Amino acid sequence: MRSLFVLSATVSVLVAGPVGCNKKDNVIDGVGDYHLGKTQEKDVKHGRCEPQESGLNWCAHLPRLQVAEQAADVHLYFGNAEPTAKLIEILLSINRCKPEGVILQFEHELGPASESAAGRHVWRSKAAVIVAQLDLSDGRCEINFVAPSDAKRIADLTEPQTP
Repeated sequence: MRSLFVLSATVSVLVAGPVGCNKKDNVIDGVGDYHLGKTQEKDVKHGRCEPQESGLNWCAHLPRLQVAEQAADVHLYFGNAEPTAKLIEILLSINRCKPEGVILQFEHELGPASESAAGRHVWRSKAAVIVAQLDLSDGRCEINFVAPSDAKRIADLTEPQTP
């Protein structure tokens, strides 16, 4: 399995250990080989992509990534089903999640969350908004990477849920 974060300054670097430069200078735009606004549907070499009724193209059954020593399923969402469609969202899902490890890794890589409430932690940067939901009732953790320009999706992920 591969490590979680990809940092983009001028060149993308896969982070396997501690970050060697100032976190403020790094721009998180995705995970592994997947970058918001850059990766195209045709770049997905493994897994299966299926058009959705919403018009988005969902890709799943991709190689897992490692998040805080836990296996994360990767789901990608593209703006449409065209081969040149750009990646608009990344979802990492961890079954039987240990939230403490996830939050520690994210804080190590990104610093403190800009928002935290009810098991939801949000990090905002100029290339991605990262929303980690760490206390889902079924024992899963979900981490979404969304372009900052997608205000509707960010609101969907960050607004308090009604029971």
